[in-house]
Amino acid sequence: MTGGTVALVFAARDESGRDCVLKVLPALGEAEGDYAAERDVLLAGHGRAYVELLRHDDARQAFLLERLGPKMVDNGGSVDEWNDALCELLLVAWDIGLTPPPSLWTAARKCEWFVEFLPRKWREHGEPCARAVIDEAVGFAEARGAAFDADTAVVLHGDAHMWNALSDNHGGYKFIDPDPFVGERAADLAVPMREWSSELLVGGDPLAAAQRRCARLARATGCDPQAVWEWGTIERVSTALIGLGEPHKVGSMRDWFVVAEACLGASPAPD
Repeated sequence: MTGGTVALVFAARDESGRDCVLKVLPALGEAEGDYAAERDVLLAGHGRAYVELLRHDDARQAFLLERLGPKMVDNGGSVDEWNDALCELLLVAWDIGLTPPPSLWTAARKCEWFVEFLPRKWREHGEPCARAVIDEAVGFAEARGAAFDADTAVVLHGDAHMWNALSDNHGGYKFIDPDPFVGERAADLAVPMREWSSELLVGGDPLAAAQRRCARLARATGCDPQAVWEWGTIERVSTALIGLGEPHKVGSMRDWFVVAEACLGASPAPD
């Protein structure tokens, strides 16, 4: 099957004749997913909000999954419409009461990783954006890490975008490819905030466009706009730095840095 970036994925059929998907994960590198974490979340989900895991093979790092329909991004909607649908699906995913598997990182640990990763990767790539962008993202990571509260934290998808939400063939969607961790709900809105950065440049005022997107995501989920804004900044900058290591992404990553610089020092609410 086409369209993936990490795993080897096949259309398959089980012994009963049911259409399935066979997904095999290789050994993964820095900032990529983890087999055990994905397995544990899919098992705990039992097909609710997440693709159903039918069988798994730990030795081969392989999943047999239910076959879902087209990606959300292929439904002809707009970015706002996709983000609205993602918020609806996230509300279900957060509220199904998954018990955090021991394999999952907490947001506090993830933010410690960001604090180390951001300046190191910035230097490795020859300082591709203003140092102030990195300093702000590091400061936000420190703030979100300090805000971690185990009593209110939920299991997060961790990579909730419109390519990772597929039709459930009943008018709704299910998530695939979780990169889960445990944290505040606003952290799952970081990816919708970062995606389609080029769209935020249309009209010439990326700050105002980012503020509008943040307000829409926060309103749809009941999350704190400041937390959404901070997580979005962390995710935009860190993913842009990762993307610079992939030649086919370098051009689009420049747009992400432009947005990050336009939003530097701003709040999620317009002045």
